Amino acid sequence: MDSISIVPRLLTVRDAARYLGVSTSYLNQGRLDGLSKSPGFVRLGRCVRYDVRDLDAWIEARRARCGSNSLRA
Repeated sequence: MDSISIVPRLLTVRDAARYLGVSTSYLNQGRLDGLSKSPGFVRLGRCVRYDVRDLDAWIEARRARCGSNSLRA
């Protein structure tokens, strides 16, 4: 019998923070403040989960491009 490895699509706050390389408090504060700088999340009852696809989109939206205005001081 082959073992199946399942990669979760919905991550806990802790796992999402690890995935993004930020602190859990960064995600918690952004979610509570309703800031657009925070990635989208899913609420399942009292549980908060982050969809990996939303996290990837959030990362991509912040990618600096060569010659971008975001690189200016």
